[in-house]
Amino acid sequence: MTSSMHQTRLFGIHNLSEDALKNAIEIGGLPCPSMALVRSDIGLEKYGEITLIAPAQMLNPRKVAVFDADIWSKRHPETGYKINERLVGDVLDEMQSKYPQDMKFSHETVCETLRSNGLKSLKDAASNSPFLLYAFARDMGRNPRLPKVTKQYETGLLGHRKIVNWLKKYPEHMINADSPEVTEELRAILMESISIEAEKIARAVNSDVEEEFREECVQEEIPIWHQRIASRVMEETDQGKKVSNHGLYKLYCDLRMHMKSDPIDNYKLRKSLFPFAEKHGRKFEEWLDAHFGDCVGEMFFYSEKRDRNGQCKKVPYSLESVVKEMRSQYRNTEGNMIFCGAGELRAAMTSQVKNVAQLEHCMSNMVSEDAMKTMKANANDTLADMAMALQLYYKYDSNRFGYLEEAAKGIQSYIVSGLRGFNEYFEDYDDEVIEQLDQYLAELKASPTTYLEAKFKRAVEINEFVGAVVPKNINKEVLKALKAQGLQIKGYEPDSAKDRLRQLNTFEQEMICKGPLVEGIPWAEPRKETQSQELAM
Repeated sequence: MTSSMHQTRLFGIHNLSEDALKNAIEIGGLPCPSMALVRSDIGLEKYGEITLIAPAQMLNPRKVAVFDADIWSKRHPETGYKINERLVGDVLDEMQSKYPQDMKFSHETVCETLRSNGLKSLKDAASNSPFLLYAFARDMGRNPRLPKVTKQYETGLLGHRKIVNWLKKYPEHMINADSPEVTEELRAILMESISIEAEKIARAVNSDVEEEFREECVQEEIPIWHQRIASRVMEETDQGKKVSNHGLYKLYCDLRMHMKSDPIDNYKLRKSLFPFAEKHGRKFEEWLDAHFGDCVGEMFFYSEKRDRNGQCKKVPYSLESVVKEMRSQYRNTEGNMIFCGAGELRAAMTSQVKNVAQLEHCMSNMVSEDAMKTMKANANDTLADMAMALQLYYKYDSNRFGYLEEAAKGIQSYIVSGLRGFNEYFEDYDDEVIEQLDQYLAELKASPTTYLEAKFKRAVEINEFVGAVVPKNINKEVLKALKAQGLQIKGYEPDSAKDRLRQLNTFEQEMICKGPLVEGIPWAEPRKETQSQELAM
């Protein structure tokens, strides 16, 4: 073997994110995880920035189910949290009493956010909330300036007293664009005011107006601005222009804003405060926890089992309960709600690998993720062609929206149940149709894959892995927790797939088997320092 050749090896890995790793450590392990068997010259970037390295003996095909491609196995169930909605309201009311009244963060939004992913999701949402950002800044001893809303020239109709007086004259709940008052009086006022406003805009040269806006104004394109303003409140009908209900509502919203004294520009406020919260991220999290932590109750997950009302049951979250949920079946359940294409058909035809010799054979059918993207696109195009060829035999309306998905489900039913399943979707076909379908499926089954999949029907503790390949900018607490599990840690340059692959190959002793020779070193690139280094805490 020359120095330019690389002996490929097969490694067992599990990729995951920092949050997924923290959750696994907290609950005591990974429930029924999938592991990818990857080639040393290809690796795997998907599913998370952290790669856990499995010992070779863990993935012995005689001890764990290993398949010759992705089987679209059951994913971790969706989770949520019980929320004390009354306490959320009390917290928001207390905050609201301290700050300007037109700064709000709705009770419903906070509850739904906390319910989806607890305080973590609230932090993400809070980063876009001027109200919570402002409250945090004030509690941190700052006194942020409150930017005011400036007049929007293209919605300046409320600068016309006739319109304002008319809106005040008719209470909002009595207004309807089809009423005689609106049809006659307001229409005339609006048409007059729109023309005046359009001409004023077109001649504006005020320095406060945006550059692009000013250029159009200077050109005096009055008809354009007339149409733009009119479109906000008027609509074309058979009887000519009339006021729309939507336009009327928009005017009332503008009026409420117009009647306020110095309304706050929430967009500018959020833009000015976000860098401060980002800079003090840890303190921001602690602040949110102090205010909303008691509002969050126990964690649960949504089971596939249904209650009397047909809703998914909420099951208290624990490692044991999730394992019980996930181990019921593991093949081809990722896309059970919406059909996802040729990949789902391929998953339904995967074969279980029984020994190391079969693993070695499978390694010659593995390709990179980039190559796989092109192959997937081609496979889906071929599936669409196959579905169109079956259109004549579809039992129902093949011209309706969603036929392609239904045809693909019919093919999947053929894979699972043979002609009995196929006949649920198609009829009056001949043997040639089945021959063409069998040929298509045989080619699809033989198509390449990026990795093999091993599926466990038990919980796997983190300390069962021998090492981890992590980005060098990994959270220090996560790194410390990993080392506490006894894993050997190797760091790679963030966003460098080659460096990540290089560090994976330092675990040569965990090779499951050898594969084909390939030319060149896959991760070779100019580097000042090539040897692998342990990450310092």
